[in-house]
Amino acid sequence: MSGSDDKPVEDAGRSGIRILSASLAAAMTTDATARDESLQDEKALFLTLIHNIPACFVRKDRDGRIVFANEKAASLLGVTSADMIGKTVADFYPEEFAQAARDEDEMVMQTAEVIEDVFDSEIEGETRYFASRKGPVRNSLGEVIGIQTIYWDITEQRLAEQALHREREELRVAKIAADEANRAKSDFLANMSHEIRTPMNAIIGMTDLLLETDLNQTQREYLRMVQDSGDALMTLINDVLDFSKIESGKFELDHLPFDLHETLGDTLKGLGFRAHNKGLELALHVDSKIPTHLIGDSSRIRQIIVNLIGNAIKFTESGEVLLEIDCPQSSETQATLHFQVIDTGIGIATENIDKIFKEFEQADASTTRRFGGTGLGLAICKRLVELMHGQIWAESVLGVGSKFQFTVTLDIDQSRPSSSANLAPVNIHGVRVLVVDDNATNRRILKDMLTNWGMAPTTTSCAESALQALVDANDEDDAFQVIISDVNMPNIDGVSLVETIKERELINPSRIIMLTSGARPQDAHRLENLGIQAHLIKPAKQSEIYNAVIGSLNKGRQSQVHLDKDLKTTGEFKTVLRGLRILLAEDNIVNQKLAIGVLEKLGHKVIVATNGIAALDKLAKDDFDLVLMDVQMPEMDGIAATRELRKREVSTDQRIPVIAMTAHAMKGDRENCLAAGMDEYLSKPIRAKDLEDKLNQFFPMSFVESRISHPNENDPSSDNFTEPQICWKKALKNTAGDEELLAELLVTFQDDVPQLFQKLVLAIDENDRRKVCALAHSIKGSLGFLETTDAQAYFQNLEDCAEETDRDILQQKFGDCRVRLNKVLGEIAAKLK
Repeated sequence: MSGSDDKPVEDAGRSGIRILSASLAAAMTTDATARDESLQDEKALFLTLIHNIPACFVRKDRDGRIVFANEKAASLLGVTSADMIGKTVADFYPEEFAQAARDEDEMVMQTAEVIEDVFDSEIEGETRYFASRKGPVRNSLGEVIGIQTIYWDITEQRLAEQALHREREELRVAKIAADEANRAKSDFLANMSHEIRTPMNAIIGMTDLLLETDLNQTQREYLRMVQDSGDALMTLINDVLDFSKIESGKFELDHLPFDLHETLGDTLKGLGFRAHNKGLELALHVDSKIPTHLIGDSSRIRQIIVNLIGNAIKFTESGEVLLEIDCPQSSETQATLHFQVIDTGIGIATENIDKIFKEFEQADASTTRRFGGTGLGLAICKRLVELMHGQIWAESVLGVGSKFQFTVTLDIDQSRPSSSANLAPVNIHGVRVLVVDDNATNRRILKDMLTNWGMAPTTTSCAESALQALVDANDEDDAFQVIISDVNMPNIDGVSLVETIKERELINPSRIIMLTSGARPQDAHRLENLGIQAHLIKPAKQSEIYNAVIGSLNKGRQSQVHLDKDLKTTGEFKTVLRGLRILLAEDNIVNQKLAIGVLEKLGHKVIVATNGIAALDKLAKDDFDLVLMDVQMPEMDGIAATRELRKREVSTDQRIPVIAMTAHAMKGDRENCLAAGMDEYLSKPIRAKDLEDKLNQFFPMSFVESRISHPNENDPSSDNFTEPQICWKKALKNTAGDEELLAELLVTFQDDVPQLFQKLVLAIDENDRRKVCALAHSIKGSLGFLETTDAQAYFQNLEDCAEETDRDILQQKFGDCRVRLNKVLGEIAAKLK
């Protein structure tokens, strides 16, 4: 039973297994079919993608035979995909190309690395460019079994690159040609500058010398005409050169400290003669809030002002020209200055306002115009103002006048105090000053200036009103202490006013300051015997008026102050150079005679060399204090000669100053001279004053005849040196009362210290901090026995901070030392007399 019962169960089990097996088999068949269909779909998708991508795709076996190629690759060769199977590259391309392909295939097979390449191919007579990426094909075990390559057409990109390359090459060639043209133009301008300036040097220089000889009135008038014409021609040359430098982008501005009031005053001095010759008033008004000490290119600001005021004088027949400056915007570090040049001239038509600032344009361009000019001046001014981050514009009414305005932004020299802090000493506060001038603008300017100094001005417009004001003030026991009067006034002029004042004893003439025109030399002659304090050429600088006012107030005091008008000092020891031995290296005979004339007049001995070789020979055989070296000379020019001189000096402890003289005036000339080892630079035509200034720069105290001007106690330019620097009692005590020994030490000090100081000047210029430190220490030690008030301390301070301090601050400290040493030497000179 049991057996029979088990069999159905076994049969059922077997049947179940069969059913399960059949089911599994059916399931597996279904899954395989599904997977196969999925693979077919994926393959179809892959082939669709491969055949439709915009790139050629080729797969090869290990032997380099093609096993797959997409339609893009086939169409490129003009065949079908099937035609490519089993073929090699050699079946479709030249052998040279096929061999390169086989070499790459072999490299991929060996290294299993991807190779990227660019190749070209000739297709239907046209060169096509392709970028390719060739890499290995691996099996499931990671073995390399073939190579696959994808490449795409980059012909348009490559042609664009080639076109760009050609354009760049054309631009490069064009730039080289332009640079060569610019160099040729610069060389031409430099040579033109040299060729013109060389004879102009003789014309202007010899005229200056002739004007200082005894001449009759006619001769002097003719020479003045020659001088004016020479100056006009030099202005024209400078305009052309400036415009060329600006156009070529080779124009650079200086960034140097300067005194605004002194710069403006000096600028207007020269223009004053031109204005006064036409009977015009030229006035300057500077807002008291403007910082005096600024940093920028003062020479270019001066150039703009000279151009604008020169035009104003040219186009104004009567009335006045006013330069007014205010400060609309400022910070702790910068100030924006607003300049206005206002005239009462002929004016400019509205339609011509914009035209005047364009190159070679003029308000009146006709051949019958009354006024000359190139039309470059205002265009250059516009470019200069823009370089200084400013604007320039004009307003005008025909027949009424013009107002030219410009702004510039400058850095404030924070190492120097502002003018407002210096120009109001306590002891002149409330001093009553009578101002007499028929010009309302001048009265306003003087009133503002005096008020800013803390004084109490009263203004009058004529001599009659001034006399009445003096009488009334004396009657009220509130007399005026100072009078500032114009000379050229209608009805009763200033000289007659002074004569009346002197006759009626209304005020001591020593309290009177006269403002006179340089165009009226007869004024000076009439004023000589009146005993007045000073007569100043208009427009007078603030510092000149201030010094004159202080001088007048000090007249008759117990501590009388002596003002040496001839020396025109401002509290510093005045040095007058005498007896320098100067080597003049110059090949032009006219220039030789001019330089010799100027230098010998200044008291120097001059030896001439006609070229650089001769100059070096003379320098090797003789001692000189200074070399004036022309840049352009035959055989060896000044640049090469200076380089050779500096090489020779390396083994010595000497360095002779060399000042370059050149008729070139292009950008880089000064830098080239300095780079060659020259110390300074003079542009021809050389003026006696410029040359003398350069000599004083290098020899501030050596080889001098000494005179001393005692600074008054309120003079802001005297650095408050109201007390002597040297304590003679202590100095004598330091020599045990031996006066002869003290005198001997003073003479030694005079001989040695100026030479040390000259070395210090060079060390400062070269920024050699260690040498500055050592020389300051030596001078400080030499000052010790004199028991100076503060000179020794200043040199000690210079020594202490020489190696760490900022260069600008170092220069300032050096300037303080210079002033104090000047004072010491002045006191020694006075003592030894």
